[in-house]
Amino acid sequence: MVIVTYLKYYMIAIILVNFNSKSILYLINFILKQLINEKDIVIYFVDNGSTDNSNLILLNLLSNLAIYYRHFHLPYNLGFVRAVNFAFRKLDRGVKYVVLLNNDLVPVRGVIGRLVDVLESGGFAGVQGTIMQLLRQWLVDNAGHVVDRFGLSYTVYRGRLFSCARDYEPSYLSGVFSIYRVDVLRKLGALFSEVYEAYFDDKLLGARLRRRGYKIFHKAIVAGFISVLLVMARVGFLSRPGGLCTSP
Repeated sequence: MVIVTYLKYYMIAIILVNFNSKSILYLINFILKQLINEKDIVIYFVDNGSTDNSNLILLNLLSNLAIYYRHFHLPYNLGFVRAVNFAFRKLDRGVKYVVLLNNDLVPVRGVIGRLVDVLESGGFAGVQGTIMQLLRQWLVDNAGHVVDRFGLSYTVYRGRLFSCARDYEPSYLSGVFSIYRVDVLRKLGALFSEVYEAYFDDKLLGARLRRRGYKIFHKAIVAGFISVLLVMARVGFLSRPGGLCTSP
């Protein structure tokens, strides 16, 4: 006798990569609780070979929250790019959108659904909202990124007031919190290119999408808050105080 189990398929998959994050578990726990009321989501939790027991702790947190999830434990650290691509290849049928979410980014409740509406109504391949600073919540961390003719990247409105933020089409989206159409990414072959393991993976993805004629979009709504302390560790400096607005 063949037993067929019918699973519910979710339209929105959130990829969350973990590696030795025991020191910020309090923040990840808060992030997960922010996602409880989102509709039609499933979390693809990928542990990148952690050795600090954070994998088991996070798995226990997920098990005790009203969130659907899939769990993958990699035998060793493959790097962020390959871990994300691993999860992307494991996406269930029926997943229409994939969300990239850093484990130091606290999303606003309900914002994923709002951004998906923007993505669909505008016919975009990807979308992000305005990312604010967690400890100085009146200041922008980023509103997308632009690239000049020399290939140099600039973070839009970093350190400015939210009132500066505008709707526009950036060169690429912020990997800390962005949403993409799965069907478009599958045409690229993979979410990220594995040729390089570097900090500009999102930049390359934006270039690959735009080269094929796809549009990506920044919507000026507060989407989430990122820890400034972890931003400092990542980019090496604090954002400047808010000042005059300039166009992206």
